[in-house]
Amino acid sequence: MAPKKMTIEVEGKGGTVPLSSFISIVQETLKALQSLEGELLKEQKGKITWKIESVRMNTPLTMVIAPDYEKGMTQKDVVGPFVRGLRTLESRRIRPRYFGDTTLTDTKRMLSMVNDGISAVTFSATGERPVKPTQKARDHAELLVPTTEPYWEYTQLEGTLENIITHGRAEFHIFDPITDRKVRCTFDKQKAQEVLALGLKRVRVTGDVKFDENHRPVEVQVDSYERLRDQSELPQLADLHKARINITGGRDSVEYVRGLRDAE
Repeated sequence: MAPKKMTIEVEGKGGTVPLSSFISIVQETLKALQSLEGELLKEQKGKITWKIESVRMNTPLTMVIAPDYEKGMTQKDVVGPFVRGLRTLESRRIRPRYFGDTTLTDTKRMLSMVNDGISAVTFSATGERPVKPTQKARDHAELLVPTTEPYWEYTQLEGTLENIITHGRAEFHIFDPITDRKVRCTFDKQKAQEVLALGLKRVRVTGDVKFDENHRPVEVQVDSYERLRDQSELPQLADLHKARINITGGRDSVEYVRGLRDAE
């Protein structure tokens, strides 16, 4: 029996889907599927390669993906439990079957992307009722992930730069759209002019990030930073379609998504 395929329909705010947001949704969905795959296939050797079956550029943008199992693996369904798990999170605060802590965390991050230029995402599969998870599903996933002690992790954060302070101490804040919170960032005072030149724009900061017991960033000791383009400056998928631009760079769609996966 052929493994189930999953259809992802992405609706953009204002009728268009930002390219960066679409790629982020695909990447975060793959992370959640791969962590769920780890829960379901613990005792099996081998791994699943997720392939693009088709992409439709019309609104809503639609992508169909399917698992490709290594030779000798039992083709245990991953798509069905994922779609059913999203439906469970949308309806009530109950841990979905097979969803471990990593799967819940990855799912929460994926659902957080819905606010980033995307109005809605619908997941469906053969034999499964479609589900359009909302902020409610994200909140339920967050509440189900066990709390921990505050911890530090070297990583990157993105947000809008605000409140630059150079008198006495060197710091600024970035507004994090995922948590709807401001994150304090300390930096080398000798680089004050560089930071001021960034302006009140979207930035990406890299450094040691302190997370609270609910995995929310609260402070960054900044090593480096860069200005990002605003959503209005980014190419829109609708514009690429009108211009007949191939977003895969001329590569086969299967090879393109494999490249996205390997980049992880």
